[in-house]
Amino acid sequence: MNELAQAESFGLSTLEDGIDVLAFDIGSECYALPLRSIREIVRTPPLTDVPRAPKHILGVAGVRGAIVSVVDLSTLIGRSSKRDRLSERLLLINTGDEVVGAVVDRVQTVFRLDSEEVELSPEVDGSLSEHVVGIGRPRDTEHMLILLDPQIVRDRGER
Repeated sequence: MNELAQAESFGLSTLEDGIDVLAFDIGSECYALPLRSIREIVRTPPLTDVPRAPKHILGVAGVRGAIVSVVDLSTLIGRSSKRDRLSERLLLINTGDEVVGAVVDRVQTVFRLDSEEVELSPEVDGSLSEHVVGIGRPRDTEHMLILLDPQIVRDRGER
């Protein structure tokens, strides 16, 4: 995927645009999704198992009267999770076709990234590569954010 296609998948209409991102932790790493793709952040509700579902599908949950599929984002990206129910949150991510819940260890904050703070990544090794848009380095912080394509939660294949 070329840099412009990556930028568009992340929500940057041109490489000069800035973007608001929601930063969150999985294990010891910090990730981010475009804020416009986040519908809501809630405590993880009780889940109902789905028989024979891939291991990254935790189940389904009722959220505000709607049934949503819930994925384990740490399993999808191949990282270990801290799994602390007190700080764990469910991100309701709008993929365009549906809303999918993604469990994360902890939500940090919203950052505004200007174009010079985003390094688009044409090639990243590993199975995560198709879902990593690049790296964000917010000014005046020590944070380094791994920028994920929101479509990662639509991946329904075996991991």
